[in-house]
Parts: sequence; C-alpha cells; structure tokens
Amino acid sequence: MAEDKKPKATVQPEFSVEQLQTENGALKDRVKELEKTSEQNASDRDTLLTENVGLKQRVRDLEDKEKELSGHLVDATAVFNANEDLKQEVADLKKKVAELSAEENSTSLRKEDKDGNIKIKILLSPAGKFLLPYNVGQVVSHPANQADEMVDLKYAEYVK
Repeated sequence: MAEDKKPKATVQPEFSVEQLQTENGALKDRVKELEKTSEQNASDRDTLLTENVGLKQRVRDLEDKEKELSGHLVDATAVFNANEDLKQEVADLKKKVAELSAEENSTSLRKEDKDGNIKIKILLSPAGKFLLPYNVGQVVSHPANQADEMVDLKYAEYVK
C-alpha cells in the first residue's frame, strides 16, 4: 500500500486571481459604459419620437394649408378668366362705340340740298362697282340713295 500514496499532482489554474479581478474590473467598467450609452440612446430615441410627432403635425398643417391655397388658386383662376372676358368685352364695346360715333358723325354731315343731292368725298374708286368716273379724294354731289349706298359700303363719306 505504500505505493498508493503517491504524491498527487497539483493542477495549476489557467488564470490567476489577480488576472480575474483585473478582468472583472474591466468588465464592470464596460457594463457601466454600456449602461450610460443605453441611457443616452433611450434619451435620444425619446427626443426623436417627440420631434417626429411635431413633424407629423407640421405635415398635417401644411397639407391643410395646401388644400386651402389650392381652393384660392381655383378662385383666382376664375377671377382672372372673368377679368380677361371683361377686358375683351370692353374692347369690343369700345370698337362698337367708335363705329357708332363714326357713323353718327358721318350721318350728321349728311345734308340734302334742294335738288335731293348729297355731298360726298370719294374714298375708293367707284369706277368698277358704280361705273362712276370719279377719283379718290374728289368731293361730288350725288343723289341721296346712291350717296347713301356708297357711304354704307365705305366707298365715300359725307362732307359739309
């Protein structure tokens, strides 16, 4: 039995107590650092969520404003088109007034003499249409019905 009492071999630990304590301290420092980072990330996330809510509200407000402005744009377009129509109508009326004034002035110059003739000034050559031998610019006295026809067709105008 003496042989059974052989000295037992001692097992050497892979890490020493000092190494484990150093690593434990480093791990605790790293955990604290990660906790701080986690707290900061949570704070940043809350800030971003709050900003996101504000931005969503801003988008809704802008969409509402866009709808309101597009309604105004439709109104403005209608007003613009109506204004253009009115401008055209005014131009047409001015043209009509000018025509009527010219006609009124020309008819107010129409005076028959005792023979039933009216003095007219020739504006276009009447040679082809009326078979008359007058020149442009010539003032002549003509029977009322023919003078009126020449004035109506713009071949002549009344004179005093």
